[in-house]
Amino acid sequence: MKQIIQFYGKECPYCKALEPAVEKLEKDDDVRVTKLEVWYDEDNKKKMEGLQPLFDESCGGSLVTPSFYDEEGGRVLCNPETYENLKKWVFA
Repeated sequence: MKQIIQFYGKECPYCKALEPAVEKLEKDDDVRVTKLEVWYDEDNKKKMEGLQPLFDESCGGSLVTPSFYDEEGGRVLCNPETYENLKKWVFA
């Protein structure tokens, strides 16, 4: 089973819009998504900030939500916007 981490903000409209895509990925594609809220949870925020070099490389330095982290592959994806984009990244 593939595992990824999602960094999200509690009131983030982009995160809310992507929720169905994340749920579909979990249900249809057997991907485990660990969701870490970073706007109000300082520990989760620090985990995200610890990945700054990856965000510099992949996201122009911005720590945006929603973002996804593939610990096994050592890579991040910022705001994929669609299920198709997210799935393509997960299985790349």
